[in-house]
Amino acid sequence: MAIKTEKELSETQRSHWLKAVAAIELRNFGYAISLLQGILKQEPQFLTARRLLRRTEVTKSKSAKKSFFNISTAPIAVMKAQREIKKD
Repeated sequence: MAIKTEKELSETQRSHWLKAVAAIELRNFGYAISLLQGILKQEPQFLTARRLLRRTEVTKSKSAKKSFFNISTAPIAVMKAQREIKKD
């Protein structure tokens, strides 16, 4: 199995590749993952896309775990303020 490079991709695949790279830079991981999966369905030998897809999936899962614990405390503060107003 010969490894393909970016230069060997068709024009549409190359445009999808560039969109995926741009989406990763903008931290739009879901869109990038879907683009990379589409490329790899057509060109499974494109090793660079496979590596980038794996890295993107790991980064997305790590950011999802962090956001779970970063629950906003603003609603709690609003509820406390409302209680104080009702007491007065």
